[in-house]
Amino acid sequence: MGTANRSASQVTWPNVFSRCAAELHQESCRRVFLQAGTVFILCIFAAADGRTGELVLNEIANGVFAVLAPAGHPGEANAGFIVMNDAVLVIDTHMVPEAARELVAKIETITPLPVRYVINTHWHPDHTHGNASYVAAFGSDTIFISHTTTRADIATLGSEALARNRVKIAALAKVELVLPNLTFSSELHLHMANRRIQLLFFGRGHTRGDIVVYLPDDKLAFVGDLVTGGPPFARDGYPFAWISTLQTLQQLDIQTVVAGHGNIWRGNQVLGDRIRFLQHATEVIRDGESSGQGLDDIVAAIDLDAYRDTFEPEPESAPWLSWMHMLVERGLLELEKAQARER
Repeated sequence: MGTANRSASQVTWPNVFSRCAAELHQESCRRVFLQAGTVFILCIFAAADGRTGELVLNEIANGVFAVLAPAGHPGEANAGFIVMNDAVLVIDTHMVPEAARELVAKIETITPLPVRYVINTHWHPDHTHGNASYVAAFGSDTIFISHTTTRADIATLGSEALARNRVKIAALAKVELVLPNLTFSSELHLHMANRRIQLLFFGRGHTRGDIVVYLPDDKLAFVGDLVTGGPPFARDGYPFAWISTLQTLQQLDIQTVVAGHGNIWRGNQVLGDRIRFLQHATEVIRDGESSGQGLDDIVAAIDLDAYRDTFEPEPESAPWLSWMHMLVERGLLELEKAQARER
């Protein structure tokens, strides 16, 4: 199992869970973590104490930039932007206003064109909480695009997470949610003068509304958190459905993959690597469920070591075990719902 080729400009896989994830193997902590974003956000800001580094711009095609967030950066997630003939399109807007403003400033060093389009690849706060900063910078006619379910989830789950954390995190105190004002259910094609941009939904995965930003002429894709530097993060995920979603994505002609966290991946081998890991994990989950095994026994049966060379380096406090608990819990829930439908 080879390691996928990565960009020459590498950013360390963010260590956002290093302080708190080590304890999440405990049942009580794990279930708290599964709530809609509370501990997730707190972990990000705990890791950001004493943070250094700026967002890193990588021009991966003419006028197309992947924006990588270094470890501990308050923006937390990767983003991107595309310079078109008359405007700029931004992909994901980071966790906090200061990160969104930093990206706006960097865009202004590249082009004087305004941001007119903003895409949210899914509902999670580290990809959507910066939306309002683009309205502030470019006006209320900015077009925000997402999958239909992502808009609904930002309005409910995103709002709940923000309300819980506003009083705890100063950077979020004045953040207001901005919902997408253009949504689609399967695909949306943007026919720009100098570039074709396809927004594609292939099914559930990291969330129920993950979309891919595909540039067929450049053979590249921004895939949100369908792919990250580490194992699939399934707090709100669908491990079984995730496989078919990635398999459909794999059929596109892609030579560059921009993940939601971590580095740029050259070639599409990372898609096959994640598919094979999920196939292994879901097989373990299915076998464990059918034989009546407990959660910890199922987690222990997942062979992470066999796939470590396909992931970026693991943070020192080893959060992957905690991520496997989430993956198993979500997989068991997916099986339970499938069985209920069959009755």
